[in-house]
Amino acid sequence: MSVSDGNPRLVDRLITLSRANLKLNSRVKEIQTGLSKRYSLRVESPLPNSNMSTYCEEFDAVVIAVPLSMSGMSGISLGEGLDIRMYLDASYHPSERHITHFVSSQDLSPEFFNLPTGTRLPDTLFTSANSSNVPDIYSINLVDTVTRIDRRGCSPPSISARWDPDDCDSVFHEGIHRVVSSEMIDNQTLGKMVGSSSDYDFPFIHRQVWPYITATEIDFQLPTRKIELAPVLYYTGGREDIISSLEMSCRMGFNAGMKVFDAVSQIRKRD
Repeated sequence: MSVSDGNPRLVDRLITLSRANLKLNSRVKEIQTGLSKRYSLRVESPLPNSNMSTYCEEFDAVVIAVPLSMSGMSGISLGEGLDIRMYLDASYHPSERHITHFVSSQDLSPEFFNLPTGTRLPDTLFTSANSSNVPDIYSINLVDTVTRIDRRGCSPPSISARWDPDDCDSVFHEGIHRVVSSEMIDNQTLGKMVGSSSDYDFPFIHRQVWPYITATEIDFQLPTRKIELAPVLYYTGGREDIISSLEMSCRMGFNAGMKVFDAVSQIRKRD
């Protein structure tokens, strides 16, 4: 975090060291049994004339890192000849995420997060599920700050008076916040977030719903190392339904990498 573009530079360095053949504009559409190797991938790649080129490429081992569970949103189909070993729910009963944008001239209140008065809050907050009556709040971040001039309180000048419009301006420095929650957040709760009464007048509030973000029913007993969907076909996306984070992605990637290395080593020994 202390290095500019630290994460992108880290990922770029890891890809370079792995000597991976990275294809950013290609998309895997189907995984099926291969002829000369274990799996064959049907891949779509865009052409300069906006058409799509389709080709197949075979691999000894495959790692799937996109969420297959989200009602087919990954766009990848699995061939009927695959020996699927790990149960994979096609829907996982995905739940909605509610997104609330609001503008306030008051900063977020530390008391709302059970912190001492005067605590300086960061611009981005990630919270765990709470036990209060408000919906679960997953994150709150300060999107931007704006300065607004309000002249609604200015009275029209008399004919003889010299009048400067700046004499009655009200200048407001306001923050634009975004809240991600499990359900819709009402104005009363938003007022508590900024340490005000329930009738606090927000200059702007906008609510929307992002459907099918995560799963509501998850087998929390499934260890993160059980990721083999079929022989040397690994699926790392399932456990990110528990907690989606850089740490979880790294752990899953490490587990998959070790399993692929061991499996391919055994295949080459037999060959």
